[in-house]
Amino acid sequence: PAGAHWSPFQFDSLGPSVETFGNVWNSGLVLNERVMQRDIDDQLKLIEGYEEIVNWVDEEFHHGVTGDVKLRSREEIRNNITDYSDVVMKEKKLLNSLVQSQCANVECSLLFNTSNAMLSGAVNATGVIATTPDGTEVAVWAFDSIDIDEQVHVTLTGQRAMALVSRSSARINTTLTASPGTLGGFPGGFSVSRRSSERLVPVCNQGVDARGFLDICDDKRSCCPGDVPI
Repeated sequence: PAGAHWSPFQFDSLGPSVETFGNVWNSGLVLNERVMQRDIDDQLKLIEGYEEIVNWVDEEFHHGVTGDVKLRSREEIRNNITDYSDVVMKEKKLLNSLVQSQCANVECSLLFNTSNAMLSGAVNATGVIATTPDGTEVAVWAFDSIDIDEQVHVTLTGQRAMALVSRSSARINTTLTASPGTLGGFPGGFSVSRRSSERLVPVCNQGVDARGFLDICDDKRSCCPGDVPI
């Protein structure tokens, strides 16, 4: 439909922001177990390297004075060498945050509800209800980036259309599941009528006044083919 394109910069970015290996941040809807494990492995190797430096410094530049008075004391030399102990602590803190992110402590699933614009599951966020020029209401979720891998179970439900928009990359490598009759929105084989009871109703049912359009057809097959807007 006309006007169904949404710019992600029109909306606030949703989702968590987690620092990963190499000064890179996972910001937005990022649920990728393989990439996360790769980042964890790289972070562990980085910490191991820093710890080797710290241990070497402790062993080589122990407290004491050299026999040659012309040389500085070992303690003085040690004090002028970069101390990586604080770096190790910082990187371990980052590792802990990374390990606890994404689906580490929750079921790896997402539920998009277009009726109330709520996203729940591994990531919780509230989208925005926007309206196209023709009056179609759309639940919009905007993120800095989107990366949903195959281990994530995604379910769509609700009475409005939906839009996922990203300010950078968007990668969806899983199935988006919407059971028949549970998702409204743009023209398709089945549409719904939004009511106070939030009951889903076929547009072409007898007696249904769907979204203000009177259902006046006697022959439902000819006047409600399912591929034209209501």
